[in-house]
Amino acid sequence: MIEFKLSLRSPPSLRYSISVLRPGVDANMEYKAAPIVRRKLKDGRIIVRAGRGFSLNELREAGITVDAAKKLGILIDKRRRSCRKENVEALKELLQRASSREKT
Repeated sequence: MIEFKLSLRSPPSLRYSISVLRPGVDANMEYKAAPIVRRKLKDGRIIVRAGRGFSLNELREAGITVDAAKKLGILIDKRRRSCRKENVEALKELLQRASSREKT
């Protein structure tokens, strides 16, 4: 991944444009699979955002081992405990794409 050294004195436009490169994006700007996470704020509102990685329960439901997920480049978040259906479906689709690439 490309690394940038920015100070707080850098113009905001430069900082915000580079902040697009986050852990879910590699150097070729191809998006890796990122799970959907819902987070509750103090005032009761719920935020939906891209998560840090898939939970171990979601990997189990999709039939993927932790070692296989690491080999495929799937991000894993060991702190998450939830198991969302959307994320399991995304993992199954990702596994099908990976297996079709290996056959060709």
